[in-house]
Amino acid sequence: MNPDLSTTARARLAAASIPPQRYGLSVFLRKAYPAVGNGQQSTGDREPELRLRGAPVELVTWDDIPADVGELVRRKVSDDTFAAFHVLQSAAVHRVNVEGARTLGLSVVPDATILVDVSPGSQLVVTEREGAAERDRDLRSSLVALRVGEGARVQWFGHSVRAPGFAVVERLAILARDAVLEHHSVLLAANAMRENVHVVLGAPGATARVNTLFVGNHEHQFDLGITAEHQAPHTVSNLAAKGVLSGKAQAVVRGLVRVEREAPGSDGYQRCDTLLLSPTAEVDPVPNLEIRTNDVRCTHGVATGHLNPEQLFYLQSRGFSDAAACDLLVTGFVGGMLRAWPEVQREDLGAAVSEILRGSP
Repeated sequence: MNPDLSTTARARLAAASIPPQRYGLSVFLRKAYPAVGNGQQSTGDREPELRLRGAPVELVTWDDIPADVGELVRRKVSDDTFAAFHVLQSAAVHRVNVEGARTLGLSVVPDATILVDVSPGSQLVVTEREGAAERDRDLRSSLVALRVGEGARVQWFGHSVRAPGFAVVERLAILARDAVLEHHSVLLAANAMRENVHVVLGAPGATARVNTLFVGNHEHQFDLGITAEHQAPHTVSNLAAKGVLSGKAQAVVRGLVRVEREAPGSDGYQRCDTLLLSPTAEVDPVPNLEIRTNDVRCTHGVATGHLNPEQLFYLQSRGFSDAAACDLLVTGFVGGMLRAWPEVQREDLGAAVSEILRGSP
């Protein structure tokens, strides 16, 4: 492993303290924290086999990854305990080079680190899901880094349904000039899931759209972070999180749009909308803007509410049962987040949302 990266990770773990009750690592991470905190400094001695369809995979060392990716990982590790723990567990990096128009199928493997390098002008569609064989792990982590070349376009679809244990997902992306990234993730009925998506818009014309849908019931818990870092002028980011929570489900949603001094003309937007179906469900949206230059347009919005009783009454007066009326309103609420998905997956995910909110385990 790269000595600087290893040193940074070990220093982070050694300095880590019990996380706060709310925000940052959020309340549920207190349960998983003993596995990675308290100065633990174990190092991985194996590398899991990556399950990937559509492109060859090369196993490389941390010293072989591009400098910009290495610097982004180092920055993430320096302030994130779980990222530091993951890096120390990952002995090497699975590198995938993409040229032309490609479609990849990826099964997430715990402890795996993946670098997807997309050549200029290429078009890539990735469908990612958690591998069923690894779902019995108490703590599962994965890290995917994306380098999107000049003028390239990437569509990333990732979903996790009824994930047991604790799952930590890191997604890092660096966009070149005129590159476009559309990142879509759906998180349903997670016992405890943390997902961080961090996008660096590193050259003029880069555009990032990040859409995250989370749905929970019972005591499902989510910790979501979405960051857009504008490092060049005339870049665009659109960050959207939408959730439906019932039972005693909880979520923390942290959004950040950072515009550096060298990035005038940037356009950043973040939005978090949550529908609470029970009085014990809870969401904590934490939007942030860090603007270090002039001539930018950056805004954020947050909305949290319950089902409209007038809409429910209208549907019931037209013959819908209570459950059917609720289903219809929830379907309309989440429909926009699923619209970009392929039709078959969109229908399956929509059905899963309904099942979870009806109380299915």
